[in-house]
Amino acid sequence: MRISAASAFLVLSLCLCAPAAFGQQPPAAPAGDKPASAPAKPAPAPASSARSDAAEARYRSWVEKEHAKDAAVFAKEKTKIEDKYKGYVRPKREKKDAKGEQAAPPVKP
Repeated sequence: MRISAASAFLVLSLCLCAPAAFGQQPPAAPAGDKPASAPAKPAPAPASSARSDAAEARYRSWVEKEHAKDAAVFAKEKTKIEDKYKGYVRPKREKKDAKGEQAAPPVKP
């Protein structure tokens, strides 16, 4: 008789999950431990949290530097364009579908 991998996995998972499913309690704590009614202290934050905070800070500083570089390049380009067109005023043109006064027809001699 051969057992397939799927049925073996099913049997193993049932063996591991069955005690919790039937309401069995975990083994009682040894007598030397704190009483069950005493509140448990929260576990200290793992070191990986400190590492991730440091990585987050490095990322934020890098993003701020990149934004500052982009802003400097943009300001430089903007100044260059403003200097190029300094004093230039766009001529006013009549709109095609202008409402209101129309220009007088030209006088023929």
